[in-house]
Amino acid sequence: MIKSMTAYGRSSKTTPSGRWSVEIHSVNRKFLDISLLMPKDFLAFDIDMRKVLAESLNRGQVTVKVSLVQEGISPEIVKRQVQQLRLVKQLYQQVAKELDLDAKEELTLSFLLEQRKDFTTPDSDEKEGTLKLELLATLKEALASYMKMKEVEGSALSLEIYKYLDTFKSMLTSIEKLAPEASILYKKKMLDRIQEVKEIDPQDEDRIMREVMIYAEKVDIEEEIIRLKSHIAQFEELFSSKEKSVGRTMDFLLQEMNREVNTMCAKSDKTEISLNAVKMKSELEKIREQAQNIE
Repeated sequence: MIKSMTAYGRSSKTTPSGRWSVEIHSVNRKFLDISLLMPKDFLAFDIDMRKVLAESLNRGQVTVKVSLVQEGISPEIVKRQVQQLRLVKQLYQQVAKELDLDAKEELTLSFLLEQRKDFTTPDSDEKEGTLKLELLATLKEALASYMKMKEVEGSALSLEIYKYLDTFKSMLTSIEKLAPEASILYKKKMLDRIQEVKEIDPQDEDRIMREVMIYAEKVDIEEEIIRLKSHIAQFEELFSSKEKSVGRTMDFLLQEMNREVNTMCAKSDKTEISLNAVKMKSELEKIREQAQNIE
């Protein structure tokens, strides 16, 4: 299945922790480049998110935006916060007792709230695990939406490419019909010119004829036509390929096809062939522009 590198996907999910929102969008890039835009509190989930994304993506500059909106304060959240503050208070009281200090004046609410962030409690570990599960679930929903759009856009790209490729193949067929005639005409033209030259040393005649024949073979474009047909067949097979990423292969084949067309232009002195070859280069450029969007 052909997939586009340009796509967008989004998911919004309400959970006990609040309302998660994940957006994914991407543009063209030769390699995979993932940017995660999210609050610093979620940086611990960076690696896990990248693993999920890398399982489905191969190329493109992918940007993922994450947000969590807490809608009100539930009794459970208040209870959890109080428990954490109580643990912090108990710890400081124990330390003060061991040092024979009076901690009553220091243990204010603002002090406890400030110190709480430096402690990891079993409850906070549990909360982090819950947040991770909620975030990854939302991310996977957004990724599914994003991948669906990649396939839809990929189908549209395929139709465009097929249209240009059909035109390209039609021009190649025209050139193939003209090629034998062009070679024969070239040989005849060269022989006519030689016959016009009256003073030719008989000893040189055989050598000149051999050179004419050799050069006539050099201007023959049959090999280029055969290679172009092979490249086209390989290119068309990519549309039904099971590979996750075919964009690089397409780009390589298009370069090879362009090289063969350039060689035909250089070899042929028949106007019709040259005109068709120039038009073929134009169609290849149109295909390349579309293929640049393919993963």
